[in-house]
Amino acid sequence: MPHWLEKYREYEVEVFYLTDSGFRDRGTITDFGDNWLELTRSGGQGETFLIPVSSIRMARVTRPPADSSKLLRPVETPSRQIEGDRRK
Repeated sequence: MPHWLEKYREYEVEVFYLTDSGFRDRGTITDFGDNWLELTRSGGQGETFLIPVSSIRMARVTRPPADSSKLLRPVETPSRQIEGDRRK
């Protein structure tokens, strides 16, 4: 049975803790277990936190993972190139 957090792996989140201090952390969910969450801070710091799930009040998704399978420009197929050459 898949873990309920699996769908949020590689998402950037902001974690709010149970304390009233308003303290929070922001980073990417890189791993998790039944009782903990591994959060890696974004940027050049490269800090990794192991956070007990029992200390988390709320986690807000700030950015989904980048989809590396999307193309930034259309691929020119041979048939498209031939049609383009005919128009000239």
